[in-house]
Amino acid sequence: MTMKANPRQLPIRNLSENLALMLLMFILLIVSCFQDAKGQMPNPYRNDPYLPGKHKFSAGFITTYRGASVAAPVMIGDVTYGISNRFSVGIVGGTTGTLSLFAAKIAADIYQKRNFRLLYRMSLIYYPERKGTYLFDKTNQNVMPWMPTMGFVGC
Repeated sequence: MTMKANPRQLPIRNLSENLALMLLMFILLIVSCFQDAKGQMPNPYRNDPYLPGKHKFSAGFITTYRGASVAAPVMIGDVTYGISNRFSVGIVGGTTGTLSLFAAKIAADIYQKRNFRLLYRMSLIYYPERKGTYLFDKTNQNVMPWMPTMGFVGC
C-alpha cells in the first residue's frame, strides 16, 4: 500500500530547506545592497541611471535586434533629468517590435546613510492602440490601449 502526499502539506524537511534558502537569499540581498550603495555615494562624477545629480541628464538605449529572421526587435530609449541630487524625472519611449510604448518615470532617494540607500522608483507606461500591422509584425491585430504602473522600493 502506498501513501499519497497531500499537496497542500509540505514536509518539514522541505520547509526547513526552503527557510534556509530564503534566509541565504535575504543575506545576499542585504550584502549586495550595501555593496551597490557604496558606488552611489554623492559624487559629482557618479554614473547613476536613477539619480543623475542636480540639473544633470542621463540617457540610455536598449535593443535586441538580431536580424530580420528572428523575433521582432525591442528598441527602447530613456532620458532622465535630476531635479535635485535626491529626485529625478524621466521619459521613456520605444517599441517592443509589436507595440509602441511611452512612459514617464520618477525616482526618489527615500533614505541614505553611509553605504545604505532606499530608492523609490515608479514608471507609468502607456501602450497605445494598434490596428492592423505594425513595424516588424505583419499579422493583422487589434490591441486595445493599456497602461500599467509599477512602483518599487529597493536598496
